Amino acid sequence: MKIGIIGAGGIAKAHAKALSTVKGAELSGFFDINSLASRKCAFEYGGTVFNSMQELLNQSTAVIVSSPNFCHKEHALEAVAAGKYVLCEKPMAVSMEEAEEMKKRASQSAYIPIMGFNYRHLT
Repeated sequence: MKIGIIGAGGIAKAHAKALSTVKGAELSGFFDINSLASRKCAFEYGGTVFNSMQELLNQSTAVIVSSPNFCHKEHALEAVAAGKYVLCEKPMAVSMEEAEEMKKRASQSAYIPIMGFNYRHLT
């Protein structure tokens, strides 16, 4: 499965590193509005630097949304509309209204988007 990462900040690097340990997962690359950040990530973790989100979506089976929180809704819904599996970093959205819209649109998709929350079971 080819997985693209939207956003090239700190959490994107954690996901890219983790992907290298998953059998059957291949990092397709990064898209970030800061192309230098994308280039640095691709240099360190592999994959392609995409000049647009559409290019990343065209070359990926699934995406990880690790962009800034206020972009999650837009990026996740664009990926869902493109027929991609989506892992959206927390928080899913910046408001309940955004979260409800995301939930509604995701329920109309054949793909199951999920939200990452890796500290859920820590005590």
